[in-house]
Amino acid sequence: MDVLYDRTVTCLVCKQTYTTKKVRSRFIRPVQHDTDFCSYYASEEANPLLYYVHVCPHCGFAATEEFSTETDAFIHTHMSEVRLLYLIGELYRRLGKEKQAVIYFSRVIARKKETIEKGIVNMAYDRWQEIREEKKGAQ
Repeated sequence: MDVLYDRTVTCLVCKQTYTTKKVRSRFIRPVQHDTDFCSYYASEEANPLLYYVHVCPHCGFAATEEFSTETDAFIHTHMSEVRLLYLIGELYRRLGKEKQAVIYFSRVIARKKETIEKGIVNMAYDRWQEIREEKKGAQ
């Protein structure tokens, strides 16, 4: 059985039909996750991120299966406030803006009793500790 299968898509702009590829779910095997939740997969061919966006060969319009023109489409997303605060802090940390990162990591840690995502709180605490250790080493 092939890792990829063909999927027929109708372009939202030019209304032309075209074929794109998608990874069969049984072949998707994440082996590692970064601190920003980026996943790495056992096989490059079975990496669903490479097939997430499809591009119309007729007009060049690019979209995902979840694409929506509705402005309220993001209201019911699966990302919690704690996860979003953590991710903002992690992005600030990677940009070298430790002061802003600490602010967001502190907001995550402050919500530890309100959330069921204890792993995210622990990750925020770890990143906060890393920043402290780096500052101590730089002095």
